[in-house]
Amino acid sequence: MVSVKDKLRESTLQWFGHVRRRDIDAPVRRCERLNMAGLRKGRGRPKKYWEEVIRQDMSVLHLTEDMTSDKKVWRSRIKVLPNACTNWRSEGDFGAARVMLRPVAPGTGVIAGGVVRIVLEMAGVENALGKQFGSNNALNNARATVVAVQQMRQFSEVAQDRGIPMEELWK
Repeated sequence: MVSVKDKLRESTLQWFGHVRRRDIDAPVRRCERLNMAGLRKGRGRPKKYWEEVIRQDMSVLHLTEDMTSDKKVWRSRIKVLPNACTNWRSEGDFGAARVMLRPVAPGTGVIAGGVVRIVLEMAGVENALGKQFGSNNALNNARATVVAVQQMRQFSEVAQDRGIPMEELWK
């Protein structure tokens, strides 16, 4: 049985994978591998950057960069809505981050900022309003958005859960 924490960690790794599709010999990658010998060591606890967190998560889950850079695998984890819009308000929490998704009229588009917009567009949602509360941490906001998108439901699913025909939902 895989825990929810491991699933979120894996989906986050695959989300960040599309950002890191540069070749190994790209100038940016070569700068990452530079050895900064001879520099004075700073005081206090060393800062933890998001790339280090991603690499650590990859080693825990025994994943390679090739496995995490496949967008199709990540998209399969989030159910894409057939009519590509939210029908009800949904909220997702992760750590100190909280994300709220609300429905908007068709043709409005995605009204959200930062990571919320990226995750919604990758999930195939065309019309939604997204708002982030609490944390400004992009990683936690992305994870909270994934949780909120996974909570989205269609009218047919709600009618089936209530045990009534779809026509009676609006009575």
